Amino acid sequence: MTTLKIITVDDLNQNSFNNDGSFQKGGITVAISPAEGNLLKQYSNGLYVGTEAKENTSNLFVDSQNGSDTNTGTRVNPLRTIKECFIRNEPNTSFTINLMEGQTHGWRSSWLNYTKNKNFTIKTYGESIDAALTQSQGNWNCWRSKEILRATVQFICDSIVNLKYAKPQSYLSGSGNLTNMFMGVIIDSSHQEPSDSVIEDSIAGYIGNEILGQNFRFIGCEFKLHNRIALFRLGDVSTIRIDACQFNPPSNGKLIQFHTGANLNLVLTNNNQTDGSEYSGSTLHKRGTPTRQVWQDLLGEQSQSYKYTIYGE
Repeated sequence: MTTLKIITVDDLNQNSFNNDGSFQKGGITVAISPAEGNLLKQYSNGLYVGTEAKENTSNLFVDSQNGSDTNTGTRVNPLRTIKECFIRNEPNTSFTINLMEGQTHGWRSSWLNYTKNKNFTIKTYGESIDAALTQSQGNWNCWRSKEILRATVQFICDSIVNLKYAKPQSYLSGSGNLTNMFMGVIIDSSHQEPSDSVIEDSIAGYIGNEILGQNFRFIGCEFKLHNRIALFRLGDVSTIRIDACQFNPPSNGKLIQFHTGANLNLVLTNNNQTDGSEYSGSTLHKRGTPTRQVWQDLLGEQSQSYKYTIYGE
């Protein structure tokens, strides 16, 4: 068995103890490196190495109308903002954010880096979800179906960087095995910044990072795109998985800002579905989804500085 000696006799300060040897003063501490990627954490019940968030923050609920950021974050006592969910969870942890159906939930550029290195799943909850989960026997057709009332994640520009309007950001840093997931939500990047603003080119995209590879998965989502600010900004090798998603309205907006060295794998699943057809074994119905050509047109021509490959239907 391998043992790790953390403290030696020479590390102990006699002034930290009473004469009887009992511990009474400042105590003995061991530094935890702040380096990115360090999974060692101190919880109330001991040290933990892993990516799961604390039990009381691993599955949080948000109601933008009736919640409060001083609540516990349960379904009965929901939070008010997505931001609070990120604040309560540490970097390099995995957790779920549940958004109340039919509501708009803002994601603001003024939050800065609360989302950095956090592995999250964002999905809708509410009565329509409960019913669809029963109909689908708990499988992901619930999130793909027409029957659910989707929550909206709206990206909002409300801060200034170098006299230019910043974009809300979400990215993983050097975490190639982690995937951020959105399930049954509307992704709205169509918010119009003030007409006299100038977009900061280096952050001209809401989701992703221009240097590091990213992994995202969207299931049963709708995209509302801005006409000149991309939803994604990508560099290095990245994978985006699109499963039964659609554009609302049919899109001529901007999907991706490619940076030099970007290499995107776009994986399409349940694409080109016929609107209104039933899912096998349930009374849930499919939504019409775009053809492969629609995605091809949105990505545009490849260049010498970046490339992409489309897989699937």
